[in-house]
Amino acid sequence: MATYRVTPSVPRVLNVFKHVSFRPRWRAFASWAQYSTVCDYNEKTFDKILIANRGEIACRVMKTCKKMGIKTVAVHSDVDSSAVHVKMADEAACVGPAPTNKSYLNMDAIMEAVGRTGAQAVHPGYGFLSENKEFAKRLAAEGVAFIGPDTHAIQAMGDKIESKLIAKQAKVNTIPGFDGVVKVRPGPQIVNERCQSHSGEEESAMCGSCTRCTATPRKCHN
Repeated sequence: MATYRVTPSVPRVLNVFKHVSFRPRWRAFASWAQYSTVCDYNEKTFDKILIANRGEIACRVMKTCKKMGIKTVAVHSDVDSSAVHVKMADEAACVGPAPTNKSYLNMDAIMEAVGRTGAQAVHPGYGFLSENKEFAKRLAAEGVAFIGPDTHAIQAMGDKIESKLIAKQAKVNTIPGFDGVVKVRPGPQIVNERCQSHSGEEESAMCGSCTRCTATPRKCHN
């Protein structure tokens, strides 16, 4: 029975990147490798893993599983039955027709494939269902491991605004940008009242409504 190391939680990962920001790539990788060797992982054992993806990423996961002595299950659409990742796997399951929303994004079909093949865990790869918290929840409800972040981390990192706030709280360097607060533009009536309190150049400098609140400056003064 092989051992698979589950991904560490978001705060622990962020704590690492706090120390590797803006370093050359090889140094960043070295820091990450050093971290991964001392990290207190939660270890779970699997005999068979279903890879809920296709193409290059599925092949890479399967190569690693083979080295670790883990059997693999490939999923595929009806037109991908002869794809490389299908041939590499120990087992394969068709999950629907060619459109991705009816096959690789079809949670019901993939869950059925998991049950039919007896896979103990699912590796989502990237894209498709890898950032779908509902998929991770359904797997957990069936007692099947999701190889990746927990549902909380998926939700937090999937929201770009929330993920930036979490990064800031962890003192990770972030690029200044939209903070998630939508500033409501005032309606025409409010704009008129503002503009009436100023005149000429003073209005443009103090109010700024002619350039920010309306597309046509003259509308403020009609």
